[in-house]
Amino acid sequence: MITRCHVTGQEIEKDPLKDGTPRLPRGWRWIDGKPHSPKGWTSLYSIVAAEVPVAKPLDMDWKTFQEQLNAAWRQTTWLSNWLTNTLSEMDVKRTSATDGNGKMPPMPTDKGLYKKATKLFPDLPTNSIVAVMGSVRGNYLKRRFGTHWLLVDRPQNHRFPQPFRTKAGSWKLERDERGGVFCVHFRLDGKRIAVALRADKEFARQRDRLKLWLTREDLLTELSFYEKRASKSSNRPGFNGHDKNGSCHTRVMCKIVGLVPKRQRVEAHGTLFVRTGKDCVLIARRSTSTREWRYNRDDVRRAMAKHGRQTHRLKEDMKAEVRGRRNYVANKLDAVCAKHHDYLDTFRKQTAAALAGFALRSRVDEVVYDDSDHGYLGRFDYSGLSGGIKNKLNHESIQVCSPDAYRARLTQQKMVDELVAFEAFASGIQKEEGTQ
Repeated sequence: MITRCHVTGQEIEKDPLKDGTPRLPRGWRWIDGKPHSPKGWTSLYSIVAAEVPVAKPLDMDWKTFQEQLNAAWRQTTWLSNWLTNTLSEMDVKRTSATDGNGKMPPMPTDKGLYKKATKLFPDLPTNSIVAVMGSVRGNYLKRRFGTHWLLVDRPQNHRFPQPFRTKAGSWKLERDERGGVFCVHFRLDGKRIAVALRADKEFARQRDRLKLWLTREDLLTELSFYEKRASKSSNRPGFNGHDKNGSCHTRVMCKIVGLVPKRQRVEAHGTLFVRTGKDCVLIARRSTSTREWRYNRDDVRRAMAKHGRQTHRLKEDMKAEVRGRRNYVANKLDAVCAKHHDYLDTFRKQTAAALAGFALRSRVDEVVYDDSDHGYLGRFDYSGLSGGIKNKLNHESIQVCSPDAYRARLTQQKMVDELVAFEAFASGIQKEEGTQ
């Protein structure tokens, strides 16, 4: 049976399912009852997530919900570590015989891994096993070059609790007609349960996405539950435990991943040059202008320096001579690191939103992004910042181009003046007309 993409017109031939419906290959989706290829639906939609706290379970009390969710988190953690070890054993080991021309061989096929996982973890739903396999395999492939070829890293170790995931089709998003509360129905411990979500004014952006997905179930992708450390004085429902002293209070978070339509822009043309700097986070300039837009954020440098000093002093207090306070200091160190991680995550989102806002104000349809200079923030994860910027610009229908691809295009089209202007910006030559 031949299936044609509704957007791009791409045709594929696959054997139909038992009920006669077309079988879609990996990456294709049914949207509005029509098949969409990966290139087709990514041109119209972007993948986003809505993370909201769980207000309360509807079919049980908090204690029973905690026991069942802890059991699911434990199974998911075991499955994640088992998959990582299995993929590592199946992978090609670098030896003198496999070096060849220096290129890393492709990842061997992992046929039969799903059947082994279902036999070893029968308590997990099959949709959850598929979701965990996709997540673990994707993370493994990202780290594979460093762990198995350069031998400078080690495989990831998944610590408890790993999020409980399930694919679309096995859960349902609804809204209570009486109270207007968003509810999620899913399978846990062999039973269908429902939980209420907290989507008040504090989560206005997430609430708008949930309203869209209520009427468009074909845009939903994945559901996951994880815990997040919180203060006991916040008076919010959650779990107690999971640390060495048993005094840690956590909130249960629900993460819903789905598609949202991209913003369609008109009358946008031009290119925006963006690079990381030695004395600021980002420097941007339109290709037809000489004025620079700078994003400094000195508070991030101060926070990173403070965090480094604080963690160093805490680690000094974890010596063998102070065993009596070792657990207390370890929990304090975990809390400090979790708070700093959330701070940097917020900084990445704010930076991506600021750059996207400037690109919209400049009315450009392309951004050339160069993050080769890491002198300002040092050991900061610039790859995570790059991914957030690309996702945000993709949602605004703005293309992101690498510096090498942009240079090759200008060289091929023999646009000498534009190439000289870009090289001057990339080399960090300051302009005399100031900044904006």
